[in-house]
Amino acid sequence: MADKEILESTPIQEEKSGVTIYLIWHLFKKGIIWMIICALLVGGAAFYVSSNQPTTYVASKVVLMKATITQNSTGGYNTNNTVAGKYYMSTITDFVKTQVVVKLANVIHTAEKNIPDNTFDYSEIAYKIYDNTFNPAEYDSQNRISTSGYITAGNITLTPSEQENNYFITTTYGAWGDDNLTVEQNKAEMIARLDSYIEAARVFVALKEDPSVADSKSKFFEADITFNTNLNPEATMHMTTYSKRNTILGAIIGVVLGYLLTVVIYLLDDTVKSKDELERLTGAKVVAMIEDMHPTVKNKSKKKKGVK
Repeated sequence: MADKEILESTPIQEEKSGVTIYLIWHLFKKGIIWMIICALLVGGAAFYVSSNQPTTYVASKVVLMKATITQNSTGGYNTNNTVAGKYYMSTITDFVKTQVVVKLANVIHTAEKNIPDNTFDYSEIAYKIYDNTFNPAEYDSQNRISTSGYITAGNITLTPSEQENNYFITTTYGAWGDDNLTVEQNKAEMIARLDSYIEAARVFVALKEDPSVADSKSKFFEADITFNTNLNPEATMHMTTYSKRNTILGAIIGVVLGYLLTVVIYLLDDTVKSKDELERLTGAKVVAMIEDMHPTVKNKSKKKKGVK
C-alpha cells in the first residue's frame, strides 16, 4: 500500500531523447561563460589585426555604356540600341574583369606613371596581350612597364544599372594604401589605377577584328561598345577601415565557437543524463525519480515550510 502511495505521489518525469529545444537552451545557459570568453578573445584578436592593417582607399567613377548594333545577325536583335545595351550589360561587366583587361590596365598604369610622355598605341598592345605575344621590353628597355603588380581583378567592383534607357557601370577600385605615401598621394594613386583600368576596358571593347578597316566588326562583340566617363570626370574617393565590422564579426564567431565548445564538453560527459539512458544502460525499468534540486532552491523550500 505504501509503495502504491509513493508511485502515485511521485510521478515519473518523461524525458525525450535526442536534440530538443530544452537541451539547446540548457546548453546555451550552461555555456554562457565560454561564449563570453570566446567572443572577447576572437573579437579582440579581430580588432587588433584590423587596427594594424593599412587604410583602404576606394575610388569610384560612373561609366556610361552605349552599344550600337552594326549588323542584323545578332541572334535576333536589331538596331534598337536600348535592347543592345540591356543585352550587352552583363556580358561587358564579365568581360572587362578578365585577365587580359587587367594586364592592359597595369601596362597603362605603369606607362603613364613612369613614362608620362610616352606615345604607346594601347590598342596595339591590347592585341598582343590577347594573343599572348606582348613583350614589355619591345616598348621600354628599362623595364618601366609591366602587366602586373598594381591592379588586380579582386580589387575591382563593377555595378551595372539602368536609368531611362541609359546603361551605367559604377566602377570601383579599392586597395590598401602605402604607408610610405601621404594620404593625398594614396588617393591620387588609387584614382590613377581606376582611370587606367577604365581606359583598358575602353580599349578592349573597342578593338576591331581588322584594325586596318575603319568600319571593321568588333573583335569581341557584335556591336560597337563605347565608354563615356565625361558624366563625372572627377572620381569620388573615400577611406575606410574595417576594425569595427571585423570586431563585431569576430565576436559573433566567438559566440558560436563558445557554444560549440559547450556542446563538445556535453558530448564528452559520460554521466547518465536521462531516464531513458539509465534504462538502456542497466536494462532495468525506472519506477520513480527524485529531482535534483539546487541548494538555494532547497533552502527556500525549507523556509516556506518553517524548517530551519
